[in-house]
Amino acid sequence: MEVKNIAMAYRLEFRPIVLKQLILDCDIGQAELAEAAGVKRPTVNLTVNRGYFPPTVPSYKKRIEQFLAGNQAAMQWLLARGMKIGDIWKPLGRDLRKSLPRGTSQRSNRTRKQKAMVPGDPAEITVSWEVEMITQEAMRHFRIFRNPFIDDIQKDGDIFMSEEH
Repeated sequence: MEVKNIAMAYRLEFRPIVLKQLILDCDIGQAELAEAAGVKRPTVNLTVNRGYFPPTVPSYKKRIEQFLAGNQAAMQWLLARGMKIGDIWKPLGRDLRKSLPRGTSQRSNRTRKQKAMVPGDPAEITVSWEVEMITQEAMRHFRIFRNPFIDDIQKDGDIFMSEEH
């Protein structure tokens, strides 16, 4: 079934293709494939999960195949399974909704917050690891005078009242 509208693609049945297993096993990001194919990441997501191919990018499949042909891990993965590059477009036959890429735990460890570089005596410095939920600029814009994520709502000033209210 050819889908002309990307909004309609989200209604397609969840049916992952071999490409999904390959990118999971070889730790290839959908963003990398999107950049190589000249599309946005959600388009690649629709491709690997629902078999959608954008009709506005006729060279889409070819670009992805060229990217994978240049990836040694992907080519070894295909070779180990007796597959050719064209086989990545076939239905996988199993659901991979909760599957994570192989290097996820390593990637998460690399991107965790690192200690802040603060001048002064380390023994006297207290570093807050709390994530800033709202910026000072946003607080000024919404006329909020203290952090709304601390101590819940205790007075009228804790609630944003727009001009429409």
